[in-house]
Amino acid sequence: MKNEQAKHTPGPWMMIKYPGDKCYTIRTREAYRAESGEGPIGHIPIAEICTDGQPDEANARLIAAAPELLAALENMSAVPDCYGPEATAALRHARAAIAKATGK
Repeated sequence: MKNEQAKHTPGPWMMIKYPGDKCYTIRTREAYRAESGEGPIGHIPIAEICTDGQPDEANARLIAAAPELLAALENMSAVPDCYGPEATAALRHARAAIAKATGK
């Protein structure tokens, strides 16, 4: 049940911390051309992650994994609600997370 009309920048994303940088940068792993079709192909920056001016690796890893986490939850949410109360609760949790991530 994959969201074919995702509004976020397509994944996968990666985290990078260049020598001398104070933050982790989350960028696309694949190269995309600017929407105008002009200019060089490059990796789209998604976010810079710092906490109190210090690199925050744990949050950077979580954000970089966001597209894959969303895809995994979307796949999981397609499972029928017939595997018992624990599975049903897990599916409700997955669907709530998908709704939060997609704004639905």
